[in-house]
Amino acid sequence: MKKLNIIVTCYNKEKYVSYVINMLKEQITEDVELHIYDDGSTDNSINIINQVLQDYNKKNIITHFIPNNLGTGAIRELALQNVNSTYFIFVDADDLISENYVQKILSYIDNNSNVDIHHFGVRVYPLGGTVCFGISLWDKVFKTSFIRQNDIHFNTNLHNMEDRDFMDKVFNKNPIMEEHLEDILYVYNISIPNTLTHNGDVWLNNYDNIKEECR
Repeated sequence: MKKLNIIVTCYNKEKYVSYVINMLKEQITEDVELHIYDDGSTDNSINIINQVLQDYNKKNIITHFIPNNLGTGAIRELALQNVNSTYFIFVDADDLISENYVQKILSYIDNNSNVDIHHFGVRVYPLGGTVCFGISLWDKVFKTSFIRQNDIHFNTNLHNMEDRDFMDKVFNKNPIMEEHLEDILYVYNISIPNTLTHNGDVWLNNYDNIKEECR
């Protein structure tokens, strides 16, 4: 069993998805498996994902192309059911990670495998500064056995706020948590990602300016 599954979910994120996959594939180790779920995109996302991975020969990146859009809650639940690792984490296709993202997460797991949730810091674009999110998924590394033993699932009928619904269920079971908020491993994009005229390069360039603060 792998130590970590990283789950990237994508729906019509053609302007962004190549960035996070390129960053992740450079960090993947034998202990990690990357699962990319495209939820029936109608733009060029699938072609871009295939192009980014076409010269990647390792077996620890797996793509799941869903023919029809299931919705956010349902695609997350499908991904959750397929987790085959000790810990897992979600990454949104229009966000970015630090250059030591995988290394840091593996160190959390290795140093304290009794923890149900490892929680790290996040950088927010374009607001700046760091934020501690309580109801988000992508700043938390979940222990698979805790989630399954407590029968925690995503609401497959939700197309938004599915993170909050899931985290409410998690916190209701009193997980053992360990904070690593001094580690800024994630850049959260709130720059209107669904606007057709929005250019991903604009915020990627901003990431280049602040990545020294991601550590």
